[in-house]
Amino acid sequence: SYITDTIKASFDFEKERRRLEFENSRLKKRISELEDLEKTPGYERYSFLEGAQWMLEKVQKEVSKFKQSFSQLIDDYQDKAKDILQDEEGYENPEVLQLMRRQ
Repeated sequence: SYITDTIKASFDFEKERRRLEFENSRLKKRISELEDLEKTPGYERYSFLEGAQWMLEKVQKEVSKFKQSFSQLIDDYQDKAKDILQDEEGYENPEVLQLMRRQ
């Protein structure tokens, strides 16, 4: 019925309002704790070091990617050089060696 649905909706609304108020007060408390933390001695240094550590991890990942890429390029180069310098039977290709000596 209409009245029952209205009462139920009102009850659900009130329940949700209480939950949101509780969540709001919890978040306000956490914000206050973080603001207090910022005021503690050494926080700025800690924050800087935390950022430096994050940056170091990013740089290490990029260096690792570069090393892998560079190693792959070297492997590809060696494979191609081997293919160029050797004929089908695996012997040195005299035509290529002759061309290389001319340069």
